[in-house]
Formats: sequence, structure tokens, C-alpha cells
Amino acid sequence: MYNRHLDTFLAVAQTGSFRKAAEVLYISSSAVIQQIDLLERDLQVTLFNRSRRGIQLTDAGEYLVSEARDYIHRGEQIRSFMIDLSKRNHSITVGTSMADKCRLLYDLWIMFTQKNGNYEIRLTPLDAGQGISKNVQLVESIRDGAPWQKGWSFLEICSVPCGCALAKDHPCSGKSFISFEDMRSSDVVLIDRSNGSRSEDFYRQLRENGISFTAFDDWSPSLTWECSLQKKMLLVPTCWEDVLFDLTVIPCAVRGSAPYGLFYREEASGPLQEFLQFVKDVYTGTNPYDLIPIL
Repeated sequence: MYNRHLDTFLAVAQTGSFRKAAEVLYISSSAVIQQIDLLERDLQVTLFNRSRRGIQLTDAGEYLVSEARDYIHRGEQIRSFMIDLSKRNHSITVGTSMADKCRLLYDLWIMFTQKNGNYEIRLTPLDAGQGISKNVQLVESIRDGAPWQKGWSFLEICSVPCGCALAKDHPCSGKSFISFEDMRSSDVVLIDRSNGSRSEDFYRQLRENGISFTAFDDWSPSLTWECSLQKKMLLVPTCWEDVLFDLTVIPCAVRGSAPYGLFYREEASGPLQEFLQFVKDVYTGTNPYDLIPIL
């Protein structure tokens, strides 16, 4: 992105000698002189006064020394960005968070790249509360009506049933199934990221069975601590067992499930379209590897 002869010019200016610059650059002295001549011809200035006593920077040379390093640095930045931009055309940027983890995507991507080795995947932190970056093309998550999901297309892979997350010392933690009777004996907490639009059926089931509950609009680490310390039951999708490390997730009597899959931008890039088609093939019986990743 810049005239490489600038590197030679700076080496001569720093060493004060064509010969010493040649040693630093591992080229011949004549090659150094030739490059300086070409640079002076290109800029139409004299950069060094040459005499039997050696060389000395001219005013133009002094100015170029003061500006060349920034110019080279900026050129390298542009070059790096252009290379990165080229790679983006062969990559997919995936947003991830504690709740929206890549549970299936890793295996799917490994399978996909066995025949598409020129593509790469990029992971970036996902903070839905702060707005999702436009660079994010794909998110693996539950479709629960969260505000950020509006405007995204969705490829459903499976459905995830509801479960109760309990502290490991909770009286019901040793059970394999949590009944409504069990839930009546404990405070119940649920996460409603959709502000009620997708949780009415859960609310109805809890009310009909005489269960008191509290709804929060999103998951947070403090909520996990609260449920752990106060022996509350947290109603969550069962796939969150890999998120709530201090709690045990057990299937429960609350009926219903949430679609699980891949959210993607409507204006999907070429690599993303190919990957999505591959995923569709995997889960519709045309998987060439006879392997179907599951939660």
C-alpha cells in the first residue's frame, strides 16, 4: 500500500550510510543506491547530499523522515484492513453469549468445512442489551420472542422442553422429575425475555396449579445466586444446564417447549447461505456423514 523504497530510505537515514543500510536490509549497496535514486526520481526531489565525506539529508529528506513512519504505518493499516475484508467474504461472524452458546454449531461447522475448507468462522461476544453489531450474521439460540430476534430469519433445528433449575442442596434436587406439587412447595422464578408474548401458556399452567411465581425479563448471574441461596426453582429451557453451573436442571411438569436453532440475517452472505443449506440437509435426512448433532 506504500512505496517500499521508503523502508530503504529510512534505513539509509538511520545508519547514515548506503553500505550500512545494505547490511541491515541484507541487500547489496548498489541495490540500495538504485532504490534511493528511484525514490528521488518519483518524488522529484533530492533526499541526500552525497560527497566524499558521506551523505547528509537535505531539507526534503528531513521532512520525509518525519512523515514516512506515519505514512508506512497507515499504509500497513489499510493493507491489513483490505486483507481482513477479503477474509470476511469467506467467513461467517457468529454472536455468542452465556445463554446463546454454540451448542450445535461447532460440530456442524466441522462437518461443513470438510468440503468447504476455504471458509472460516468468527466468534464475537453478543450483548443483546446493547444492540447486536451489524457484523454478526448468525446466532444459535432459543426462539423466545426476545426483542433482538425481531427482523432475523430463523432456521429451527429442534425444540427444547422446560425444566426447573435447583440448587444442589434443594430438597427436590435428587428427583428425576419436578411435579406441580413439588413446585407449590417452593418459590418459582421464570425468565420472560418476550415480555409476556410467548409465556402466557406457562403463566396459565402455574396459576391453574396454584403456584406463585415471579417473572424476570432476562437471565443474570445474580438471579442464579438468588435461586441458589434462597432455594427457589428457576423455570428455564433444559439446554441451559450448561449455563447455570451452580444449579441442577431437572425436567418438570410445565408443558411446552421453545424452538431452538439458528437466527440469521435476512440478507445472508454467500458462505452463510451455503452453510444454512448444509444444516437443512443434515436435519432432513441427506446428511452425507450419517451424523446428526443433537442437544
